[in-house]
Amino acid sequence: MPTTIEAYEYYAKHLKKDPAKVIKSGASSDEYAKRVNEKVLTVVCEVPYIYDDRVANTTPIGIKRRDVILLGIRKSRKLLKELQKRLSEAEPLVNMESPFYESLSEFLRLGLEHLKAEENWAKKDPSTDRQATVSEAFDSIAARVYFYG
Repeated sequence: MPTTIEAYEYYAKHLKKDPAKVIKSGASSDEYAKRVNEKVLTVVCEVPYIYDDRVANTTPIGIKRRDVILLGIRKSRKLLKELQKRLSEAEPLVNMESPFYESLSEFLRLGLEHLKAEENWAKKDPSTDRQATVSEAFDSIAARVYFYG
């Protein structure tokens, strides 16, 4: 689980803006607990959204990993912008002080910022120059819908 410090450093490296303008929340309970006791154990329970045989398929597909990542980013950005447009259209009917409005607005803002950083990373990081695998393509293109709609 990435820490707030790691997220800050990632955004500092891959965005052209102050990460403090992007990160608007504090650290996790894990980070807090580790300040008190560095040996603390945190357990995060997750249930997979889906299971598909492609998740474990490490066969190269003949397309650069960078291109697969960038395609996934384009798809996610398109979805987030559409949701942003629809939220904007609904704003006259919404209590903008509602925690639901605030949560969705922040999700959209942070999601778009994260995609910018991920795009900059993918374009520059040499690890994305190799062939993508079936599992990486599935993660970048199909499974990503569970994060950004």
